[in-house]
Amino acid sequence: MNWRYEIKYRVPGALADIGRNAILSRPFVRRSFPTRHVNSIYLDTPQMAAALDNLTGVAHRSKHRVRWYGSSPDPVSPVYEVKTRQGRLGRKDNYKLSEQAVANLHAPDMRRALTQENEELGRLLSRSEPLTPVLGVHYDREYFVGPAGVRVTIDQNLRFRDLRHNRSSGKISLPDMLLSIVEVKFSPDDRNVALDLIRSLALQPMRNSKYILGLSCLNALVYL
Repeated sequence: MNWRYEIKYRVPGALADIGRNAILSRPFVRRSFPTRHVNSIYLDTPQMAAALDNLTGVAHRSKHRVRWYGSSPDPVSPVYEVKTRQGRLGRKDNYKLSEQAVANLHAPDMRRALTQENEELGRLLSRSEPLTPVLGVHYDREYFVGPAGVRVTIDQNLRFRDLRHNRSSGKISLPDMLLSIVEVKFSPDDRNVALDLIRSLALQPMRNSKYILGLSCLNALVYL
């Protein structure tokens, strides 16, 4: 996948409809896909290297997760995703997995199991530190598309699960259950078109990682 920008906004519940209406009021902006439920399992090293890289603002960093869609708490057609960040640009590489592979994520030989599932993913994991499931993230996502293929998503109803040490402590909601996260995604070539849409939102962009936010809600770190 090509490199792209991701501009993020954390929107209080009282402004969620305002942000949505501002998006839909723009010429040629339309819903591009039905709303669907998103499930993610984030993986990290025992030292929480990915979380620390994010908090300290390391320019070149990566994040590993398994994602599937739908209301099932068990993975259905899961995909292993590696998100790479280089400065303000990011990209995402996907590797299809079976449901059984996800069940092996807590196993000591997790990398071997995933290598048998997908050789390309196995080669990638062989170059990284050992990873283990840390956080489950669940939310509902709305999809929009604008001029030049600029994409906008709105995420709501976030829930988090503690997966450290093979635990599942139950779903924990955000302190503000009406919080929405808006993301505008676009390629460097479409920067000017995207900026026109971004200015119309009248919102303040900010760094916003669901992984870091979830760890904060679980008291696994301090996120200001």
